[in-house]
Amino acid sequence: MLSEADIERIAALWTPDDWPVSADAYAIACNRTPFAYYVERIRHLGISGGFVIDAGCGSGRWSFPLATAFDEVLGFDYTDWRLTTALWLKERLQTPTVSFVPGDILNIPVQDARADAIYCNSVVIGNISVDRVLQECFRVLKPGGLCYLGLNGLGYAYELSQRVGGKHNEYGRQRIYNTYCQRHLATLIPKMRPRGSSNGRLKSRLRRGRSPAQVLADIGAGAAAVEAARIVDADLGAAYTATLAADLAAIAAGEASEFSHVRAGLDFEPGEIEVAARAAGFGRFEWARDGRLSLRPDGSVGKEPSPRAVPGPGDFEGRLRVFEMLIWKP
Repeated sequence: MLSEADIERIAALWTPDDWPVSADAYAIACNRTPFAYYVERIRHLGISGGFVIDAGCGSGRWSFPLATAFDEVLGFDYTDWRLTTALWLKERLQTPTVSFVPGDILNIPVQDARADAIYCNSVVIGNISVDRVLQECFRVLKPGGLCYLGLNGLGYAYELSQRVGGKHNEYGRQRIYNTYCQRHLATLIPKMRPRGSSNGRLKSRLRRGRSPAQVLADIGAGAAAVEAARIVDADLGAAYTATLAADLAAIAAGEASEFSHVRAGLDFEPGEIEVAARAAGFGRFEWARDGRLSLRPDGSVGKEPSPRAVPGPGDFEGRLRVFEMLIWKP
């Protein structure tokens, strides 16, 4: 575990002037935030112990702060250049209790029931199955171990879609579209495909030129599906309404088996993660907006941010933006 002297030494070395060629813009940007900020975030979170896994560690921006609270830290990532940068930083910072290996969040390179804790922040952001991630986390945790997850809510995608001059505007819109489709429409696909119970009615309504929301209402898709189609129209505009109509037509014709923009990934709600966590075998579940969870020595949980490491906004225009959770293996 890093001492206070180690922390001061690392803080002075945290923002290099001479990054290796492997360092991408994201890694460099992360290390512009002072090391003290990350240390305080870990202290405020209140997790500690023997062995912790930093799942999807990237260049190690959380691995090194975790070493202030754990005896041993293992970071893994599947991107070679980020691991190369992490190993370069390990050498620069001289942190023997921190190790890095290649690995995949769906196949964690650790034996069963080995870890006291898992830290996984801003990793499950693409089209990765959160159910499989939680199953793997459960496998490698000791009984009584805990898992920290930091995830994006839909507010983050909405923020991306609206940033003035932002290069990720379209990506944000694709995430919004995919999230609504996966959350509310994907389960309807078997009924809408050829020989499905709703296929004939779907084709008939589409031929009449009705809007996707009207079509879904006509085939009895349910209030949540109809509302999702209405939101796509209202929030994303005519182009995405046309995309949804084209997707419904392609599924009805047997030309597609999923909605567009699956690769953009999707965003989550805490309730979805709690259901998946309990299905994986986890017990207690606590969540709060990003940077606000605080595990106290008596086991209770606070939900206020640290005044010394103020996190970013937890919401965007009334939608949950970024949130974090702690879940325990019985």
